[in-house]
Amino acid sequence: MKYLWVVFALGCAWPLVASAQEGIAGRTPCDSLGMLSIALSGERCTDSVLTFSAAGLPGLQQYEWNLGDGENFSTAELQRVYPQPGLYSAVLIAIDEAGCVFSANISFEVAFCGPAGGCQYNFPNAFTPNGDGLNDTFGLLSSCPPEGYRLQVFDRWGEKVFESGNVEQAWDGRCRNRPAPAAVYFYRAAVQSPEGQGLQLKGSVTLVR
Repeated sequence: MKYLWVVFALGCAWPLVASAQEGIAGRTPCDSLGMLSIALSGERCTDSVLTFSAAGLPGLQQYEWNLGDGENFSTAELQRVYPQPGLYSAVLIAIDEAGCVFSANISFEVAFCGPAGGCQYNFPNAFTPNGDGLNDTFGLLSSCPPEGYRLQVFDRWGEKVFESGNVEQAWDGRCRNRPAPAAVYFYRAAVQSPEGQGLQLKGSVTLVR
């Protein structure tokens, strides 16, 4: 009988029984048990509860979740709320009662969703203009296009670093063609809804580098 030792993320080593039959080298009894998957339920909208659970395999006893935010979870099911829209991922490593180690991962998008039958407008409270395609810009979050729009962004001394009247033109974190420093900035925006309602929005946003 041959054994293959695998170091799990929790720091424990687990033996996987390896087949001694010729012609199927590299395969183990664990391979015939199936595949681990991640079930994701809930409305994929900001501030909505999403539920992650292990699926596809019976007899799982240990779990380790990584949702990309530095926190680890060890339950078969967990819930998470995402306050910001963007692309996210989840990774799950699980061990069954026989010591077989399985892994699964998913990627998903969380969107800004407005209430049914109406328009809603908001701005994120942070963004990371690092070029990775995730939350690289700061701009209007909307459930329906506005009829009118103007955004102004200021630094802490009151100097204007960005202005746009085009809702498709978001701030990329640059000022005078140079990267703006990581800091808290302040914005004010005028938005007109398709129904003709005028809104004044203001707040702060953290630029993270």
